[in-house]
Formats: sequence, C-alpha cells, structure tokens
Amino acid sequence: MNMGMGRNNDVDLGQLFPLPQVVLVVEDHPLQRRVLVHMLESLGVTTVVEAEDGAQALAMLAADAMIDMVFTDLDMPTMDGLA
Repeated sequence: MNMGMGRNNDVDLGQLFPLPQVVLVVEDHPLQRRVLVHMLESLGVTTVVEAEDGAQALAMLAADAMIDMVFTDLDMPTMDGLA
C-alpha cells in the first residue's frame, strides 16, 4: 500500500510542477552565471535570460512581463539582489 510516500511511477512531475518557460538569472560573476544558465537549460527551461546586476535585471523585468522566475545573487555591485 502506497501512503503517499516514496516513488509513484504513475505521477508525471512535469504536470504537477511545470518548468517555467522564461527564467532570468542575475549574477555578476560570469562563471557562476554560465553554470546556472547551463543547469537550467539542461533541466529543460525553454528560455534563460541573463543580467549582470540588479539594475540591469530591473530594466529587463520592466521591459518584459513574461519572465516566470528569477534567480538572483544577493551580493552584487551597482544594485544587489535584495534592493
């Protein structure tokens, strides 16, 4: 008897937790930004856009309301991820 614990092969996790279509990655360090972009793409995220700091990210968000999710660094020059 399955009490909701463990693996149930009949459940499609993609339907329960659909991947976001557009993700914004905000990271000032190029290598860390590239690693996160690659991970998201390998998971099947359709579109990953990048910003180098919070100010650039805010401009992108203001211009495009179609961003589904944002991953942000908390400590960046110009404007951090908490502002």
